[in-house]
Amino acid sequence: MIRSRGCPFQCVYCWFLQTIYGHRWRGQSPERVVAEMEHLHREFGVKEIRLDDDIFELKRDRVMEVCKLLQAKNLDLIWAPQCRPDKMDPELLTEMKKAGCGRILYGCESASQEILDNMKKKGKVEDISNATKWTKDAGIDVHNCFIIGFPWDTRDTVEKTIEYAYSLNAEFCQFGIATPLPGTALTTIAEEKGALVSGDDWSQHDGFSKAAVDYGKNGGDGLSQDQIEKYATSAYRQYYLRPQYVGMMVKRAFRSRDDFAQTLRLGKAFVRRKALGWI
Repeated sequence: MIRSRGCPFQCVYCWFLQTIYGHRWRGQSPERVVAEMEHLHREFGVKEIRLDDDIFELKRDRVMEVCKLLQAKNLDLIWAPQCRPDKMDPELLTEMKKAGCGRILYGCESASQEILDNMKKKGKVEDISNATKWTKDAGIDVHNCFIIGFPWDTRDTVEKTIEYAYSLNAEFCQFGIATPLPGTALTTIAEEKGALVSGDDWSQHDGFSKAAVDYGKNGGDGLSQDQIEKYATSAYRQYYLRPQYVGMMVKRAFRSRDDFAQTLRLGKAFVRRKALGWI
């Protein structure tokens, strides 16, 4: 479901907001949102809903109202939004959990404050740590997303970001590759640096295992295409094979039948990605 569109922030890599949805926020009423969720649940047996708003908690009061309405409905329904770490707080998380929120995706991007500032993220590294801890404390699974291979990245910043992601130990974590899609400010930066290697064939660059840039060519001092790809794939493999992570997920699997089934699916997905050479 999408209950709102648009985002006022100006992140340089965001293709959706710069070319499709725009920066003006507009959303459905809380009543309309809950009515649709109830319809999907009662008429089609839907058990889990992914809320694909650009920033679910941008309008905090509207989120609180959605939570109150869902609590009143007492639906046997799990929902999962994507949020900004700097917009989250413990009270909001408590209400979201009561209303059935089971997982939150956070756009974390980097553990380097300088890189967060350069990409115009408008957030702090400490916000990521706080949101992850508060979400776990509320009993909600965390899905942290990081991006590797910005023009300002170095071996040190990427390794710092990967280690930071490991230390947070979220239930789910992904490491994407910064891809300069047409229409974004990141494309202009990559073009100015002469770093684009994709031409017009964007199908060759999935944003997770294949990089569309090489900031080390032509004497550049950034990461090479090969370095970016190796970091992205090794980060995945190491993340999900760490004893700290495996121990956490084994405990999680015994919380409920649904958690056991989901953990099993996660394991199968990992094996499949490894077989395809993606990690």
